[in-house]
Amino acid sequence: MSVEQLHTILEPIYQRRQALGFVHLSPTEQVIMAVWSLKAEVNNGGFGQYFANSSGEHAETAAAALQHIGAERTRGLLLRAIAIIGGSPPPGQTDRQLLLSRLPVRALAQLHELDLAFYDKPDDLNALLLA
Repeated sequence: MSVEQLHTILEPIYQRRQALGFVHLSPTEQVIMAVWSLKAEVNNGGFGQYFANSSGEHAETAAAALQHIGAERTRGLLLRAIAIIGGSPPPGQTDRQLLLSRLPVRALAQLHELDLAFYDKPDDLNALLLA
């Protein structure tokens, strides 16, 4: 399946999330949205961007979703990123952004290393989601 076809599947789920909120999506929709949001954010600006944006609120859901679809490498990277920021990210976006702004340089460098690992040999999240 092409990326365009995947976007066709994702669009109505994204619209439902915008209209109703993440918690009102079905469990399957939550898996798809959590994984897709993680992939999009990290590809665009790394784990720091992922945690800073609204998607970061669902990091633990994303970790469970990655396990569910068999994306163990990506799950391991996400769990390491969560550990670097001190554990489960706070639910509020402002609180997550504040937390990130207070991270020591070493922690930011570790997140960057995880970004590079994410880009280097990624799980095929598109194929795993479709399966």
